[in-house]
Amino acid sequence: MGVIALDATALILVGFGALLAGFTTGLTGFGTGLVASGVWFHVLPPEAVPPLVALSSVAAQLVGLIAVRKAFDWRRAWPFLAGGAATIPTPRISPTNASSPPISTTRNGNRNVMP
Repeated sequence: MGVIALDATALILVGFGALLAGFTTGLTGFGTGLVASGVWFHVLPPEAVPPLVALSSVAAQLVGLIAVRKAFDWRRAWPFLAGGAATIPTPRISPTNASSPPISTTRNGNRNVMP
């Protein structure tokens, strides 16, 4: 993807979308991508919006994490972090998964199965 040339109006609208998304994230804790993309898809080319949405969403959550880092108690949070890490979808590669994805999906519950 090359350089995107924006005029002053487009640049102001991109900034307004980011400002609106930041306000929404500060108010609710989520929604950066939904709000920003609603404005950005009208101003930017479609291939430029998803990377910006991903970057702004991660940045917004990092700012929130930094804001509460002093109040974060790792001893109380580790069961939740361990449970979340244990349920991260992992690829399961075996002959049964490759031959019959619906059966392996049923057998593994809601875990993602990559044949």
